[in-house]
Amino acid sequence: MNQESPHPVFAAERAARRAAAQVQDRNLAYYAARPQEIETRLAELDSEMDVERAMDVYGLRAAVMGGALSVLRGRSWVLLPLAAAAMLGLQAATGDSGFRRLLRRWGYRTAQEIAAEEDALMALLDDKTRADDDATKRDGPRPPLADAQRPASNPLI
Repeated sequence: MNQESPHPVFAAERAARRAAAQVQDRNLAYYAARPQEIETRLAELDSEMDVERAMDVYGLRAAVMGGALSVLRGRSWVLLPLAAAAMLGLQAATGDSGFRRLLRRWGYRTAQEIAAEEDALMALLDDKTRADDDATKRDGPRPPLADAQRPASNPLI
């Protein structure tokens, strides 16, 4: 009885989730080979805009633009903020709207997908830290640099 719905809305959402999972798998493989870049990626993920926030931002922009254009160019521009409000209301009531599907197609991810990638990268970072700690315990602390390896002092000082 676990048959997937053929409805196009659900098919589009499933396709977006599959694409996001593929992106996450590629990212994890990339950062597993380059652990020194994980901190940078975590900072990028902190600033990444999820689909819900993007909907709010674009809806607000449409409302402000429509209000300004209705004053400057004519009353017909009032329809733009009304359409934006209708999309945001539909999203709030049903959890889905055409605008959300469009943003997903443009590559915006849900907050849960972003958090899942953050968690996976944190686990990679923890594994690397544990491996470095184990190597330090096994090999002992690293000796200080020998005099030959130290940078030459500045003769002007």
